[in-house]
Formats: sequence, structure tokens, C-alpha cells
Amino acid sequence: MKNKKIVFIAPIPSKENIKDGMIQRVSAIDNLFNNCDRIYLDLSYSNNLNSYSVRDMKNRICYRYNIFLKYRRIFKMLVAADIIYVHSVMSAINIILFLPFFKKKCKVILDCHGVVPEEALFQKKKFLSFIFSVVEGIIFKIENSRYIYVTNAMKNYYDVKYKGSDLKGLVYPIYPSNLFSDNINVDKRNGLLSLFKIEENDVVFLYSGNLQEWQNIDLMLDTIKKMVSPRYKFILLTGQPDLLKKKTMQIGLSEEENVFIESVSPYELDNYYSLANFGFILRDDIVVNTVANPTKMIEYLKWGIIPIVKSSKVGDFKDLGYEYLYLRDLKINIAPRKSNLNKEIAKKIMELSNNVEFEKFVLNEY
Repeated sequence: MKNKKIVFIAPIPSKENIKDGMIQRVSAIDNLFNNCDRIYLDLSYSNNLNSYSVRDMKNRICYRYNIFLKYRRIFKMLVAADIIYVHSVMSAINIILFLPFFKKKCKVILDCHGVVPEEALFQKKKFLSFIFSVVEGIIFKIENSRYIYVTNAMKNYYDVKYKGSDLKGLVYPIYPSNLFSDNINVDKRNGLLSLFKIEENDVVFLYSGNLQEWQNIDLMLDTIKKMVSPRYKFILLTGQPDLLKKKTMQIGLSEEENVFIESVSPYELDNYYSLANFGFILRDDIVVNTVANPTKMIEYLKWGIIPIVKSSKVGDFKDLGYEYLYLRDLKINIAPRKSNLNKEIAKKIMELSNNVEFEKFVLNEY
């Protein structure tokens, strides 16, 4: 393993960006290769005008480069690599100019993360969607490539999309390390109970995530406004708290209506999840969502939270039989409860994830 030259094409994980779902996956994958010498290339065509490099770990060197300014330096690192691990089609754009020069035995690993062209199209970015589609098509036709999918639904989608191609794929729904432990701090949890004024018979609704279009944030806030009650507490966790506070103010929601907005690190989340009965995940029935594996879903299930859904078809969860509540069935007289079924499903998912021979697949050992 140590003899393999691995180059990761990805943003560099840091304290500032670790709340982002993509970065959490980058970091989790990186932890699997702690014993390997590896290089990180955080590349951009327009940004990174000031170059950056640091050996931030014993076996890891990180570079932040502008592609045009450091083309020769980037070229040398890529053509010398045995394995190039690309985090998402968004990052794949940054190596397209170098692809023709890769040595024949170099393995290109694409970690799909999501269906990027379809996400851009959903956001009405038609030109960007076209560019992503072209890049994705090129990557999916590289002879020595392998593909990492986050769900079986995603694997099936790409098998159909690139029918006729010999796709070597692996489903690996890797999860943040905080999922595999109980990070409850009793004092912190009791402090939250007091802060949010949560009584024994109160119902706690939670949202965890950012504010992308497919999250249906406005629909969630409209729903909350209709449900305001002394017995209901709404805890909204996001990496974009200022923007969410602005949205709640615009429709007349505040802490007086028991709506609380926080931004916390992944390792603090358990204290909040342990309080919640129901969790919003309002995804539409479109491919962006049906192949996805939202981190918040497995986090909800781990803590017995019952997802409130617009569509129940999110990733592989419906096939696994998770317990959920349709948004249209949400009633004012709802009672507080947890789901033991969801806890068991989360436990099963994490056990299966641990048994995947991921490193062997990446290193071409089977």
C-alpha cells in the first residue's frame, strides 16, 4: 500500500469547511489511507492565485493551486501517480486537460458523491449541467477507471445511463466518524433542554443541513409557521445560520415561536439529535434525491428520529423499510416518540459499511 502513489483531487478538509457534507466524505475517505503517502490537489481555473502547500500530516501533503499558473507542477504530480482519486465530477473538471497524459497503468477512481449534471440542471444552470455532463461522460469511459457510489440506487442509475460500458463499481456509503460513537455530553444536553425550554411532553422537530434548492427550505418554514404551538420546539441546524435567520424573520418566525437556529460542529450533533422526535427531509421525487444518501438521514435514523418526508424515495432507505411520516399527514396533535425500527436500520447500514473492502477496491487488489 505504501508504495502506491495516490493523488486526491478534492478540496482540502479544514476546521472551516468540515460542516459541509462533501468535505465530511473527503475526510472520512482520507482516514482510510492514513498509512499511505498521499498528495491532495485543490485546483481551480480562476481562483487560488496565491499558491498554498503544507505537509499537514506525516504522510499527507496538500497543495492549493491555480491550474494555469501551476500547470507544469500539477502535470508532474498527476503523470507520476499510480492512483488518482477524484472526489465528484465537480473536481473532475480540474484534471480534464491532463487526462491524455496519464500513464496506462494509472487507475482513476471517481467518487460520484451525487449526480452532478442533474443537480446543476435542477438548479437551472443549463450550461454548467452541459459541461458536467461532458466531463462525466469522459470519466466514465476511461479504460482504467473505477467508480464509488453512495447507494445501490446510484449504481443502478449509472449502469443504465452508461449501458454498454464495463463499469467497475463499488457501493460504499461511508459515514462521518461521529456516527459510530455516542458523543453525548450530559451537561451540554441538559443545557440544551433548558435553553430550548423542552418539557417532558413536548414534541421536538429538527432540521440538519444547508439551504440548497432541493432541501425545500421555504416549504419547511411554511409548515413550521402553520404548526406553531407551545408544545412544539423546532431546532434548525445549518452551516448557513445567518441566511436561515433572514428567511425565518421574513415570514415572522422567531424564538418566541420556539424556532431555534444553531450552527454546530459534527461532533456536537448528537446532543441535539438525542432531543428530537421528528426530522425534516423534504426531498422531491427526482433523480437528484432518489439516488442520494444524505448524511442527515442516517443520523436521524441512528437516534430513532422519524423523518418527515415529501417523497419517501430517498436513496436505499425505502428498500430497507425505514419508518417515516409524510408531510401531508403531519397533524397538530402529534405525540412525541422515537423509532426503534429506525435505530436498528441505521445499525445494520453502518455494519454493512464497515464490511466493504474499500481499500482493496481502490488499490486494485481485487
